[in-house]
Amino acid sequence: MNLREIKELSKLMDEKQVVELEIEETGVFRTKIKKVSEERRPALAPTSAKPREITCEEEEQEEKEEFTTITSPLVGTFFRASALPNPPYVEVGDNISKGQMLCNIVAMKTQNEVKSEVEGEVVEVLAENGHPVEYGQDLFLVRPFMNKN
Repeated sequence: MNLREIKELSKLMDEKQVVELEIEETGVFRTKIKKVSEERRPALAPTSAKPREITCEEEEQEEKEEFTTITSPLVGTFFRASALPNPPYVEVGDNISKGQMLCNIVAMKTQNEVKSEVEGEVVEVLAENGHPVEYGQDLFLVRPFMNKN
């Protein structure tokens, strides 16, 4: 099958509104032509030289890039304190140090301590107390302290 024949088949597919066509000649060749509809076709990026406006979501993402996230090391239930009447281990605005206890994750009736791997300030608690968390889920957003050398 040559390019001219493929173009003719493509034109015929447009006329008959055929989306997919497969032609097979046993032992000689096999051709499959598939048309992508306009609504499923990915949009092309504009080629204008206008400056791109930054959305609020993009600004938030750029701001979060300067932060460090503390993630869950396992699947379980997130607890901010050791017991209900006790205060949380850390609050937003607290300065934390490496190795400091941040929370517990209970899995299979075992409390697993989550400790900080960075020094910094707790900016946001991203998990809800008493709710399940997944492995790798963000728990805390921390603004790391700059090294003072």
